[in-house]
Amino acid sequence: MSILLGQGIENKLVIVTGAASGIGFETALMFDKVGAKVAAIDINKEGLDTLSSQLSNNEHEFIQQDLSKIDEVSSLVKSLSGNDKNLWALIHPAAYLKRQSTSEVTEEDWDAQMSVNLKASFFLARACGDIMKEQDKGGRIILFTSGAWLMGSAMGDTSMGADVYTASKGGVVSIIRSFAKTYGKHNILVNAIAPGQVNTPMQHIGLEPGISEEMSKACPLGRVSEPQEQASVAVFLASEHASFINNSVINVSGGILGY
Repeated sequence: MSILLGQGIENKLVIVTGAASGIGFETALMFDKVGAKVAAIDINKEGLDTLSSQLSNNEHEFIQQDLSKIDEVSSLVKSLSGNDKNLWALIHPAAYLKRQSTSEVTEEDWDAQMSVNLKASFFLARACGDIMKEQDKGGRIILFTSGAWLMGSAMGDTSMGADVYTASKGGVVSIIRSFAKTYGKHNILVNAIAPGQVNTPMQHIGLEPGISEEMSKACPLGRVSEPQEQASVAVFLASEHASFINNSVINVSGGILGY
């Protein structure tokens, strides 16, 4: 008997945010390969067009959307899941990082990162959870935090300019702790993935020369993760194989994060 990574996901609707690049892009590709119907969301239309050209069929949807516009999130989810489209999973790696020193952070900087990383996570997950509850078929909500939620920077004496990002990702963990109990009784499992350093465009924003090499050295495996290695964990958590995993933060850091 063969065991498929994405068993039970075939022909089900999976919403993937941040799908124009990085982890979201690779996650959308992987869900396509296991037979899911993907609703790919990103603010970057060019990246979505590139994704569309690489997926295998025309049943997928590609939506250009700014997730910081919270008032549009609920209606977007309803439109995607209407007409019995069988919403099964939300995969939410979309995030915003602005690297700057602690003293440079303004209230506007704080609000911009919190709006995408934390506020959107809450309202998007709630909208999907409520739809799944109405459908009464179970489901999966998979958010993305960061190894920094527990340990701060992997680089020891520097935050790498990510203080606000780190704070927002700690809030994501609190969301899944609460939502896992709110929606778990409806067989809607809520978990988070905690990547370490990942080779994505966002990871390299504003890094000083040599920092990427230092990040590789900080990992016990001697390298950073590739986006596909995070995507495969998301597919597993959305599958039948993860049917008793709830309220968990899955450590996919290569050993930088220990818990």
